[in-house]
Amino acid sequence: MSNIYLGLRNIPGSNSGGPGAVAKLLASSLLAPRRDEMGVRALIDKKVFPLSCLTESSFEAADVVQSRLQHTNFWALLQARPNSLQLNLAHAISQGLRRRHMRSALRANAVGGPTVVHAFGLPIVYQLHRYKTELNLRLVHEEHSKGGYTREFLASNPHFERTRFAARMKEMEVATVQGTDLLIFPSHGAQRLFLESHPTLVEPILSKSVIIYNAIPDPYSEVGQGDIDSRNIFNVAQHVPEKGIKLFLEGASRFISELEDDYSSEAINVGAHTALTPELIAFRDQLPAANRILFQGKLDRTHLLEKMRRCWAVVTSTEVAVFDLALLEAMALKKPIIATPVGGNLEALGEDYPLYARNAQEIHEKLQLIHREPGLAEAIGTQNRNRFLQRFTLEPFVDSRISLWEKLIQDS
Repeated sequence: MSNIYLGLRNIPGSNSGGPGAVAKLLASSLLAPRRDEMGVRALIDKKVFPLSCLTESSFEAADVVQSRLQHTNFWALLQARPNSLQLNLAHAISQGLRRRHMRSALRANAVGGPTVVHAFGLPIVYQLHRYKTELNLRLVHEEHSKGGYTREFLASNPHFERTRFAARMKEMEVATVQGTDLLIFPSHGAQRLFLESHPTLVEPILSKSVIIYNAIPDPYSEVGQGDIDSRNIFNVAQHVPEKGIKLFLEGASRFISELEDDYSSEAINVGAHTALTPELIAFRDQLPAANRILFQGKLDRTHLLEKMRRCWAVVTSTEVAVFDLALLEAMALKKPIIATPVGGNLEALGEDYPLYARNAQEIHEKLQLIHREPGLAEAIGTQNRNRFLQRFTLEPFVDSRISLWEKLIQDS
């Protein structure tokens, strides 16, 4: 039995992406033959579990937890009085209880030698760093946010700006950077965004950073190959401003409205609905071919992959890209991808990729290009799949983390 744990609790992300999906991939990969001999376990609050005992709820995303929380009196009070002394005191007490629970769990399950905790989710390193000496801990934090969880939280909840609640989140981020031994980012773009949001932490961020690109299992093993829906255009994006969904809607609608009658076409967005959704619907309704632009909400991975497999092209129009798993899925499924040339998109597709588009007009033009030249679309799709197979499969994704754990233990 090893002293290596995956720290899991209320992980930001979703079933189709984010650290929740990355943690799930890592855990399932560690159960494969050869790797299962390592005996990596999961640490969730006050309990330790074998990885084989984890369920879907173990990787439940923070947005799911928040959606449930929104129906409680606590959430109503938090929204109405975000600076309430009582609420902030309750938050501090809950953090203290979780900290002691994890300390007790690690002490009870120690098998001698240094202990590595590989954390997904902001609170874990924050809660454990003060016990590094006592418990002989080596802490690893995976950072998959766009510039930090505080930045992401305030983007969706701007009325929390200048509240004690937001200040505590920022304190947790600072303590995480200072207390961790390694920071893993899924791309250089993700690291740059984090540095921009934390200018006072440049030295520790750079000295502790490791870049490990995301990876996925080959989706063809799940959905196979088959027919493609004529000229359907696919977009995977939660309804938040930085996803640039209006660019996708406008560019796709222009293309669809000009398409010859011989072709059927729909533009399909898949992603969680938010407070921005009514604005996006109103924007869609003013566009040509609005009746052929669909918002289908969030889908589970199997349904998402099946719809993506059947589509003709994928558009990712995000303004800020870390390293989206949906982009890798589109690459693996041989799709021509029209993408904004930002952050993780550039690292996934390559600097000289031919279908970059910076605005709605360029999205429209690239869709016209691959429509006129189906041979080009097929060649780019094949190029995308080859790049996926060369760079973004699970073997190096898992082995690189195992190597980091072994080095932390050896160095201690």
